[in-house]
Amino acid sequence: MRDASYNLFEEGDYREVLRGELSRRQTRNLKYSQRAFARDLGIGPNRLSEILSGKQGLSADYARRIADGLGLTGPHGDYFCEMVRGQHGRTSRERQLARKQMAELKRAIEYNALRPEVFKIISDWPHLAIIELSKLKSFQPTAKWIAKKLGRPEADVKEMLHRLEKVGLLHRRAGRFEFSELNNAVPETLPSDAIKNFHEGILKKAQLSLWEQDARIREYSTTLLAFDKAYLPQLKKRVQNFWKEIDRDFGGKGTPEQLYAMGLQFFSLTEGSDATIH
Repeated sequence: MRDASYNLFEEGDYREVLRGELSRRQTRNLKYSQRAFARDLGIGPNRLSEILSGKQGLSADYARRIADGLGLTGPHGDYFCEMVRGQHGRTSRERQLARKQMAELKRAIEYNALRPEVFKIISDWPHLAIIELSKLKSFQPTAKWIAKKLGRPEADVKEMLHRLEKVGLLHRRAGRFEFSELNNAVPETLPSDAIKNFHEGILKKAQLSLWEQDARIREYSTTLLAFDKAYLPQLKKRVQNFWKEIDRDFGGKGTPEQLYAMGLQFFSLTEGSDATIH
């Protein structure tokens, strides 16, 4: 997912979402202006300027128009509109209801990103890799091309495409592949066997790349530390924020030509009853 939807939950003000998206588009295209941004959002440039400066707010109709211009569809678009209503609702009750709806939409979006029953079917890592491959400039919608890129048998790739289509993540239209938006971060809250299968596959690929890939195109590092488990919740939160920063700063930037996997492992190296869960 590479539109403005990925940072919706990080921003408390919809204006920051707009500023962030304008900045990303200008990074990709140095000639991209605020006037061009207003055009793409379907509003006047003066109106956009006053919105960004806080001189004007947004009506429900304009909020929906801007959400469409940002490429925020379905619940992501609804979330943006509720952000606007949460700031510009006419009464305190309306603003409170908007914030409540935002919390419900956030839970729904995060759940639907990787639904357990879906992930169980596509837990072999190439399924998610195929979705991400589609964002490459050189992508070709054929099992043969995908199989070559991923180093998998063409017959296996055809089966994976069928599974993606079966669970509604892939649609074939006029010889093209259209993939549903999906958060490709895999949390530990998914079914145990499925998540273990996914990570096992990625770790095997990581082990191979350690020996087969030039060090100039990969990065491996490990640190060992004595650790108090009382700080584990804080560490996990920091890791989650780290992933968000990486996606924000590097995901989809420039012209993607290669597909990378980035993993982080934090686990106990000491033996004993407190190191495992039975």
